[in-house]
Amino acid sequence: MRPTLEDAVINEARMFVDNISTLNHIVASTNDKQVTHLIHKLRLIEQRLSLIYTFFMASSYSNTKRKQEGESHHTNRPPFL
Repeated sequence: MRPTLEDAVINEARMFVDNISTLNHIVASTNDKQVTHLIHKLRLIEQRLSLIYTFFMASSYSNTKRKQEGESHHTNRPPFL
């Protein structure tokens, strides 16, 4: 007996369901193993970036303050308060 179009569609649907099930299993096992490790790495990077940003802003403030103090000694205008 020759397979009909309905049989071919049913077989393709079964293969599709099997493939989706396999992908679901792969994604679930990857999430269980790697997501917590990746989140930990991202938190470390975030902490480092915030520390660098803090140092940069402190340095920028220091340079700005130093320039303002230097300008006040070289001009005869009153400083802004």
